[in-house]
Amino acid sequence: MITRILAVLFAVSSISLAGQDAAEIVRRSAQADQQTLEKAKDYTYQETSIERDLDASGRVKFTESRTFDVLILYGRPFRKLIAKDGQPLSPKDREREDARLQKAMDDRKREPEDQTEKRRRAREKEQNQIRKVASEIPAACKLTLIGEEQIGGRAAYVIQAEPKAGYQPLAPQASFLTKMRGKLWIDKADYHWAKLEAEPIETISFGLVLARLSPGTRIEIEQIRVNDEIWVPSRIRLKLDARLGLIKKYRKELDITYTGYRKFKTDSRVVPISAEPPR
Repeated sequence: MITRILAVLFAVSSISLAGQDAAEIVRRSAQADQQTLEKAKDYTYQETSIERDLDASGRVKFTESRTFDVLILYGRPFRKLIAKDGQPLSPKDREREDARLQKAMDDRKREPEDQTEKRRRAREKEQNQIRKVASEIPAACKLTLIGEEQIGGRAAYVIQAEPKAGYQPLAPQASFLTKMRGKLWIDKADYHWAKLEAEPIETISFGLVLARLSPGTRIEIEQIRVNDEIWVPSRIRLKLDARLGLIKKYRKELDITYTGYRKFKTDSRVVPISAEPPR
């Protein structure tokens, strides 16, 4: 549910900017998006996720955090747990994670070529579906250039997006676009987006399990430029108000940070890099 929305929001770099040539912006953004997808396969990073359960009044009932090393194994990411609640894993848990990593390496190394190709086609199909939905944003939303701001020391256009009344999505998966509003900060230098905020203005339903995302949910995503070649997520913040089925209610806050981006070279060495310093 929320994963689908996040994936589409990550692909919105093709939104056109008021007062500029829309076709040129879309073309450049589409090219940049494809380049980023390809280059992202060469990067590992560390992911820390803090999850908070909330009561009906919005007070925190329970907090849990986990930190992962995200590695690239045979062209696919693998998340290795390295800490819980800010503390390193116990020897037993480390051993379990090491065994899980070794098994994944062995399984992927032995995977038949036809299965690898099947996975590749499935990923490509999913990415195409995401791009198809994202491509409807200019038609589904009223986009207004409302100014410029500095994000991470870089100049960015600020764009307000409001759903257009009566819009009928071409792709069924794009129906949620008519029920969300948001704001984008798009980097002026290379047209990747640096920050995004979004929220539903009415309940969004998904699938046969009657999953529902309610007003009150907030999504914030920030990106940074690293190694002078790629834009990557730096933080995702979610305030989730949702229901699964007719009974189970979810009220959560999720704060995910991504750090330590490193690039793998062809000789398999890991080369540390850092985000561009603020200007």
